[in-house]
Amino acid sequence: MLAAVGRRDASVAAARKAQHIDPDSVIVNSRLAIAYSWLGDEAKAAEFFERSQFLGARGSTHLLANALFLARTGQLESARQLTVTGVTMQGADSSWIAPVFAAFKDPARREPALAAVDAAANAGQLPPQIEIVVRTMLGDVDKAMRIAELLKVPGEVFEIDLLFAPEMRPLRDHPQFEILLDDLGITEYWAARGCRLSDDAVSCDDANQKS
Repeated sequence: MLAAVGRRDASVAAARKAQHIDPDSVIVNSRLAIAYSWLGDEAKAAEFFERSQFLGARGSTHLLANALFLARTGQLESARQLTVTGVTMQGADSSWIAPVFAAFKDPARREPALAAVDAAANAGQLPPQIEIVVRTMLGDVDKAMRIAELLKVPGEVFEIDLLFAPEMRPLRDHPQFEILLDDLGITEYWAARGCRLSDDAVSCDDANQKS
């Protein structure tokens, strides 16, 4: 929940407390890997992705978060393979993955990649939590913003903490992003707890750190 309101430092601290209580929990170690990844701490993220994998983490959310981390650190082939595994696990089509990763390697291939993403999305074969990340990374930020606005619809569409991942900085710079935060109640939450967004990071007054 802390990650979902952009409090990445606090989310890591909470997950570390849980890991101290149950050091071999697959869920806790997976959460720590993702939390450190969202924070941008590559060394710790790599450590806990490896640890959680050793403990048996196999869920699609974990695999796709690991794939995103690997792509960030330049391990594109490993990231592609994990993406195929995670998407297949969700029962979705994976044909868009090859052209997207080709575009990650060569930006000149961006248009064919977006065409593949459009085709998969139009066929209902691209989950929104994947589509929003892929479109943002390919520079299709306006369409990514439309997907983000699905969060205003009742019911969980995808994990809000994705909005605060390092790769989503272009989306956070979109002029509609602050409006979305208002609509989701996140801005109100920040104001009530002495939190503010500064230099793309959320900081809170010391007295409100436990809130």
